[in-house]
Amino acid sequence: MLALPSPAAEPGDPKSPPSATAANPAALPAIPPDLIDPAFAGKIDLAEIRRAIGALDAQSLTAQAEKLLLAQRELGRKHKSLDFNGLIDLTLRVIAEKRDQDAFAVLEKTLARLSVGDFDAKLAATRPLLETTRKLPSPGPNVPLSETNSNAILHYNQCCNQIKTAKVIGDRKALDVMKKAFQGFADLHPKQKLHLLALIDDAIAALPPEFPAGAVALRELSAPLYMP
Repeated sequence: MLALPSPAAEPGDPKSPPSATAANPAALPAIPPDLIDPAFAGKIDLAEIRRAIGALDAQSLTAQAEKLLLAQRELGRKHKSLDFNGLIDLTLRVIAEKRDQDAFAVLEKTLARLSVGDFDAKLAATRPLLETTRKLPSPGPNVPLSETNSNAILHYNQCCNQIKTAKVIGDRKALDVMKKAFQGFADLHPKQKLHLLALIDDAIAALPPEFPAGAVALRELSAPLYMP
């Protein structure tokens, strides 16, 4: 599980455990053994998929999805845990979250090159979202610098990233846990906490009723990036 400063920790306390993030892979646990398929070794990179999820890097996710499909075609079978359709669906959610037109173009060309037409409807549904401005649930915490510090700002931004990652994965349980956990962080300003609650509510409202079946392995792979 993700190690974050405890509610009692002072900002910048050197005893606080390092945060497990996409930019800090040393703090992440090893890839779960049940996700590893030996036949796909050297063909896909689970660590890179996890990094790309944490960084909301849709182009890297597209590249790994292409490698996965090509490996499955070569081996004549599916990966034992990863689902190609689930990885593409996740990539589309990341693209929509970031309004990433460049990544959308890359994904569209990649699917065409692979002769995959199963996502035409989802691509068509995503395209209009890229030209709209996402409506934020609130304008932001707007905390005076005199009432916070650089460590608290970094911690707040990390919490925002955790929310975004849980949202694209579709992990409602994690978002519910965050609601309670984030309010216990002593270094965060009350306005920051209120804004985080608004972001969580917005994320939960955007989730589908059912957790995507193809995202089970992706949730297990990426949960250390965002679980409090």
